[in-house]
Amino acid sequence: MLLVANWESNVGYAWWLMESFWIEIAKHLASRNMQSLLIYPEITKIPETITNSGITVAKHRFQDKTLTGLRNLHKLIKRYNIKHIYLTDSPTYSLMYLILRLWGINTITIHEHTPGERTPPGKLLKFIKKAIHRTPLITANRYIAVSEYIFDRFINISCIPFHKCRCASNGIIPFELKGLNQYYAHQLFGIPKEKVIVVTTGRATYYKKIDFFIKCANELVNIRSMNNFHFVYCGDGPNLEDFKNMVYIFKLNKNFTFAGRRNDIRQILPSCHIGLHTSAGEVGYSLSILEYMSANLLTIVPDNPSVSLATTNNVTGLLYKENDILDCADKISLFNASNEISTIRKNGQDSISSQFNLKNTHVQLVKHFDETYINS
Repeated sequence: MLLVANWESNVGYAWWLMESFWIEIAKHLASRNMQSLLIYPEITKIPETITNSGITVAKHRFQDKTLTGLRNLHKLIKRYNIKHIYLTDSPTYSLMYLILRLWGINTITIHEHTPGERTPPGKLLKFIKKAIHRTPLITANRYIAVSEYIFDRFINISCIPFHKCRCASNGIIPFELKGLNQYYAHQLFGIPKEKVIVVTTGRATYYKKIDFFIKCANELVNIRSMNNFHFVYCGDGPNLEDFKNMVYIFKLNKNFTFAGRRNDIRQILPSCHIGLHTSAGEVGYSLSILEYMSANLLTIVPDNPSVSLATTNNVTGLLYKENDILDCADKISLFNASNEISTIRKNGQDSISSQFNLKNTHVQLVKHFDETYINS
């Protein structure tokens, strides 16, 4: 089995999740006397979990379609006697898949994590897509969605045959809250204990709408004079300096903390109060949203279908009108006024253990792999 990484070996916010998938797949295949080879386009530091997994690691840029790149890939496939390939976020169809099959590849599995909404195809485009995805040699054997939202996108947007599609809903390891310091974030960042902490995590990009998060802080602190709120952003990325300048311009320094990229997020989140996720698009939900809910935070997300799938309004969290700063600020301010908040937080926490547990994801993923090989 060839496992293909899209990024170098020490990069990526959610690649710990992909690493867990590779490890579970390799472990299961080993029980079937199959070996696994993981290729990275660049190798810097190999994650310890991969090193300890027994997976063979090699360097090759799978996306390199030059003659040299193709020649090297062919040699790799022959050297390791590869018969199956597992891809992440790859095209649903490609002439490359035909080449791979000519080289002896029996099955191609695509695991789709790409976020955001898509425009439904018109009648002609839908007809063409359906025809393409019924052509076996240039399409995959199995398409695995990370959420029901992506599964629906497979069927209705990409027009992939239903029998080729499966879903293994992304999950997390539920938070263990017993014994944690409830003032960890306050003490770490010098925030007064009486402050209500609103937190968000992720890449510092405009797609993640960190600017919207800052504008909500401005609305509450400067315009509504609600100084009991303190906003914490955990993460880094290409637009970080822009966002720091926004905080400076809004004069929010006393009520805003740039925490940087963290390794102690499981201590930080449970000591916060509200998790606000403002992204323009996800796969139906994000790992950050699941973490907020598992950490027993009041979780607030936009009513964008690609973001809100895991959150039921007024049951497991709150939804605000997308791009509406005033409505989002209203939802945040409910933390001070609503008697139902504690129930909503508990419901959200319980839903992670029952519906979005990483163990369930692994079980579903391995099951779908078995089906693929049995039918190949």
